[in-house]
Amino acid sequence: MEGKSIWYYIGIPLLIIAFIFKLASRLFKDKLGNFPLFQYVGGIFLIVIGFFIIIAIYEQYDYFVEDYKYRFFKKIFRETGVKIFYYLLGALIITMGFFVLSN
Repeated sequence: MEGKSIWYYIGIPLLIIAFIFKLASRLFKDKLGNFPLFQYVGGIFLIVIGFFIIIAIYEQYDYFVEDYKYRFFKKIFRETGVKIFYYLLGALIITMGFFVLSN
């Protein structure tokens, strides 16, 4: 992963997959009916991303803690404040994922 961010390896392929699911749900809407496939995939995706954020902060992964956004928040909130912020962000995203799955 020399020189390329985590967005390049995970974010872009996930956006492409989400676009394909959305396109397929529109093309085959009459055949699928009200099957909420995109809702299930979206909910599980949010839960996985939330756990990823929590684990990345706990394990102090280099590509996560050396990011400019992390350093920006570190200047404002200090180290402990940034960890708490990201733990709460991960918990909020997990909660949103469960909310999406329950509806």
